[in-house]
Amino acid sequence: MSIVLAITQSPIQDHKKLNRLIFTPLGSRVMLPDFGSNLHELIDKPINFEWKLLMKKYLFECFFDKSGKLWDSDFEPEKIVVSDLDIEKGLVEISIVFANEEEISFGYTL
Repeated sequence: MSIVLAITQSPIQDHKKLNRLIFTPLGSRVMLPDFGSNLHELIDKPINFEWKLLMKKYLFECFFDKSGKLWDSDFEPEKIVVSDLDIEKGLVEISIVFANEEEISFGYTL
């Protein structure tokens, strides 16, 4: 499984910040060990209902530090939807709605 972010809809201007929050492996930054996500743990796992729940959980968690404080006030998630799971094509469609009503949709290539 590779991680490819193909943004299909987004009013968000700073995609680099968003990519950094989502795709930095948790624990990989020495000075900020709580920064990042556990998405890398989903590599080579069976794609099923549990996988979808973990994807949502890991995405939600990456926006907050250990104490529950937002890493970036521009990105406060309200809703995360993992849909259109296409195992044959190896693609998952993900949508994140933020508190400021901005929404980003992207494809996650397996």
